[in-house]
Amino acid sequence: MAHMIENYIGTVNDTYRKPWWDGMAIDGTCQYVNRPMLAEEVLAGLGADKWTIEKAPAKHNDIIIPNQHHVIRREEGKADKVLSRKTVADGYKVFQPSESMSILDSLAGPGNLIQYNTAGTLDGGRRIFMTALMESLTFEPIKDDPVQLYLVIYDGYDGSTTLSLLRTSVRVVCQNTANQALGSNTGHVKIRHTKNAKVSLDEARKALDISVKHSQEFREAMDYLARKKMGEAAFADFLEEYIPVPEEKAEGNNRSHTMAVNQHAKLWDAYDNPIGGDIPGFMGTGWHAYNAITQHFSHAATSKKTKNGDSEASRRQSSLWFGTAASKTKRALDLLLAA
Repeated sequence: MAHMIENYIGTVNDTYRKPWWDGMAIDGTCQYVNRPMLAEEVLAGLGADKWTIEKAPAKHNDIIIPNQHHVIRREEGKADKVLSRKTVADGYKVFQPSESMSILDSLAGPGNLIQYNTAGTLDGGRRIFMTALMESLTFEPIKDDPVQLYLVIYDGYDGSTTLSLLRTSVRVVCQNTANQALGSNTGHVKIRHTKNAKVSLDEARKALDISVKHSQEFREAMDYLARKKMGEAAFADFLEEYIPVPEEKAEGNNRSHTMAVNQHAKLWDAYDNPIGGDIPGFMGTGWHAYNAITQHFSHAATSKKTKNGDSEASRRQSSLWFGTAASKTKRALDLLLAA
């Protein structure tokens, strides 16, 4: 199985906890600092101040193949490292890590000071991610229960991974993670590596609507859940709508019934044993119910193995950002806000 982490640098202190991959096998370096980082520190921590991502013509028997290239990592004094698992065409655009950081800066917008706090290269350098806290937009749905809002950029040099931009929120006390998605705004945009990428980035800024206005709307939604009374009976009603339990058959296959019942049991476990449940005003609220969902998907949910050999923790985080967990937590939020 391939190691997931190649290089990592991140902030760890009273505000930033150690990440989900702490203690896993690292191919390169893993560094922790006790403060937010400058862009230059992030790039140095990844080793990205020493290498560049480039396209190199694909060859067969030393003959260049037209319109086919490998994506490589080039570093002085070292052999070129092929990162792509398949060849790419002439129009494939490479984003350097420094360009990704510039994208985060521009997406944050004026006045929303961002602090870089994690970055890593994965799968032998084929994938890269960076997260940045929007410092001015941290809020507390209830006293002493802060929620931080982040921008995330995730890119790949394997020839198939698209550049992804998203907003995400993290409840500090438990590291429960959920995208800042409200209504029709998913909070997630994908951009293909094409010559029109600059135009796509401009469209992404509009689609993501990363602004004080949207963040205020997200905060108001969380504040509403914190004020909303929602005891066990209301949570049971919510679960019936969220995951309907098919009627059990006297004969035949009851797999769908069993799966739904098991899923209810797991969410009830998260509801009955919440991380941060001792914070005054948390229990018996919509905020409590919502965090039962995010706690399950952030810490307990399992996912299918990938061809890359990613760990369970890696697959879980990817699902929270881009996959099934992201869509399921969004649906839960929509139901809770409508109830």
